[in-house]
Amino acid sequence: MFPVGYFPPAEGSSASHNSKEATKHYESQEGIQNCLPHNSCFFEVHPLKAHTTGSLIRALRTKRGVTQRELGDLAALAPATIKALESNKRRATEAVIDAITQALTLTSGEESYLRSLSELPRRPTSTLPAISDRHAIAVTRSSLTATFATKAIEELLPGFGVGQNFVIWVFERSESKEVLGESWAAVATLVVDLVRWRIATYGRKMPRWAHTLLNRMKGNPAFRSRWERDTYAEPAQSLRTPITLPDGRRLNMTMLVLELESGHIALAWLP
Repeated sequence: MFPVGYFPPAEGSSASHNSKEATKHYESQEGIQNCLPHNSCFFEVHPLKAHTTGSLIRALRTKRGVTQRELGDLAALAPATIKALESNKRRATEAVIDAITQALTLTSGEESYLRSLSELPRRPTSTLPAISDRHAIAVTRSSLTATFATKAIEELLPGFGVGQNFVIWVFERSESKEVLGESWAAVATLVVDLVRWRIATYGRKMPRWAHTLLNRMKGNPAFRSRWERDTYAEPAQSLRTPITLPDGRRLNMTMLVLELESGHIALAWLP
């Protein structure tokens, strides 16, 4: 009779010999008393631990036989920074993760896992740009800051692309009204609804990006009037948006808003 969760070691091992002795003790009257659930018996089983950003950096570095100092040299980071990252005393920024990725020549899977642990968006697969460059597609964080954009979207929406915030582009860039024309008001309303609902997913603890964005937009009448209205409709998932190109051509397009399982948002304009 063994305790729940006990797995006997392989026959012939030293652990197996010790196990037999422990089994004899367990099956004795004294052993039964000493091996009750509130006591410790047999061998200690260490708990399984999930990786953190720091532990994964250490594991990847060790796997490649690289010291902290060597990784610091390769990634142009101070050894103290590497030490702080591995002990989780310093938050890993995207620039730091990129530097470590290049320094250790991580595989795409290793990089994706490290970015996920660091709460950074995964990079689009290498085939995505080739497939979608002819389509106007952008992938954004909850804040609507683009982490990926095709060439087509940069041509369709001048001034908007990777690293740019779609809210700011709509409400502060003059190009938005020139491009969107009569559909600008509807897109602006959709954007405010989208921001409102994304913030709601965080519950009572509003994220830092939301504080920053709302503080920036508080003096913008067009944004403020939409934010303070007393209707709370879910964001539209599609919207007909005539587009005026810089050369004067007009295109009738449909704007799609897709909420991805990763928490990111895909914005697409299709003919």
